[in-house]
Amino acid sequence: MIKKTSLIFLILVITLNLASCQMENRGNTRQVGKVIKKNFNPIGKLTGIKTDYKLSLKMKKDEKFEVQAYITVTNITKDKLNNIKLYFIPNMFTKENSPTLQHPSKIHIKSIRVNDIQTQYNLNQDTLTIPFKVNLENNQTVSLSISYSFSLPDQGFRFTKQNENFFLAQWYPMVPTYIEGKGWNKHPYQFKGESYHTTFSNFNLSYEVPNEYTVFTTSDQDEFPSKPSNQLNVRNEKEVFVGILKNPNVITKKVGKVEIRLINFNENIQEDSLDAAAKSLKYFQSIIGPYPLRQLDIISSNTGHSGMEYPGIVTVDTSATRNVLRYLIVHEIAHQWFYGVISNDPYKDAWLDEGLASVATSLFIAGKNEIPNNNIPIKLTSKPSNLSINQYTPVEYPSYIYGQSSHELLKIFNQNGGRKALEMFLKDYYFYYHYKEVDTKEFLRFLKFELKIKDDKIFENWLNVTGKEKTSS
Repeated sequence: MIKKTSLIFLILVITLNLASCQMENRGNTRQVGKVIKKNFNPIGKLTGIKTDYKLSLKMKKDEKFEVQAYITVTNITKDKLNNIKLYFIPNMFTKENSPTLQHPSKIHIKSIRVNDIQTQYNLNQDTLTIPFKVNLENNQTVSLSISYSFSLPDQGFRFTKQNENFFLAQWYPMVPTYIEGKGWNKHPYQFKGESYHTTFSNFNLSYEVPNEYTVFTTSDQDEFPSKPSNQLNVRNEKEVFVGILKNPNVITKKVGKVEIRLINFNENIQEDSLDAAAKSLKYFQSIIGPYPLRQLDIISSNTGHSGMEYPGIVTVDTSATRNVLRYLIVHEIAHQWFYGVISNDPYKDAWLDEGLASVATSLFIAGKNEIPNNNIPIKLTSKPSNLSINQYTPVEYPSYIYGQSSHELLKIFNQNGGRKALEMFLKDYYFYYHYKEVDTKEFLRFLKFELKIKDDKIFENWLNVTGKEKTSS
């Protein structure tokens, strides 16, 4: 994800380091073959729970939405759970929680049932707490039924209405991960970065919209033009995004078996944007691993951020300059691997997916260069890049999460094998960790193994390698 606060920073990086590079991978003559299995045992973080969603979404003529969410949650820890804490992010855009919005969201929870029994609940900002009458023990499953309605705010953050288009990000009750012995891994909502973290789940999505709208979702079963009602399945994804657009303009291009759909782009930037998307998708598949879906949607939006990734869909601000727009498109596509396939907690370890997406983007944009230098003209050593996101100001966030992390990673590879080693690392990383969750400790363990680095000295000036959360001054 790239926010508007990151644009100045990105322009500096692009102008100083990538101005002479063209938007194609002209110099990558090395063909990365199959991964040679090495004597390494990857350790993914335990999610604590398994989840499945059945979601029914109905849009009415008055632009109100009705939702029926059925969620099954299985406890795979040894803890006895007496409640569940869900993300309920639409509530953050109501008048109570976003008083500066001129047209805030309206939320109404009609009923919540646990194992088909009506229950009480507590909703505080984005935290929906539902108690259990009977503890949920190891390998037991609970069924939740949540019925509610909402309207979208104007100028919301991802969850928003823009003119006659509706962007439904994080619109349903989302189950966080669970840490055995500690509890639900749920933190307060932040209007920067991603403060929600979910595990890979299966989704059954049914929708009903007025005839004049077209629906774009995470599912790769989307049709264009879409039917006014449909049922779709999504397997093994972290979340489901739904875009409901009125009379959208769509152009497409095939990259192998993947259909790229460019949505609502102006004619003067369509071909260039589609070319950047197609070439970067092909490049990332060659050096990292297969893109997991048959569709990739890129939607033009001005929804309060410059770019944002969701499984199977990215949104970008097309008012950006041509070079920045290209960067945004490629960066958000890179997230389909670093976030979409290899997971990390974006509240605690945002640098992992943002840093690696930035590194992959720089590799692609650098083209024939052996490896981009990414010399950032800002001295960044007062804070490590792996603090929780609440410990950065909105101005600091892009510098440390995107800038310092990608700069230091590229510097490490410049000193340890260059572009060839970096491309092989990305392919190996995907091979060992696809559909697993990685944290800083595990990432560094694998990086040290891959590059035969003996100690942590090379990380100490820009990462907290002790594993203990620090509060910086």
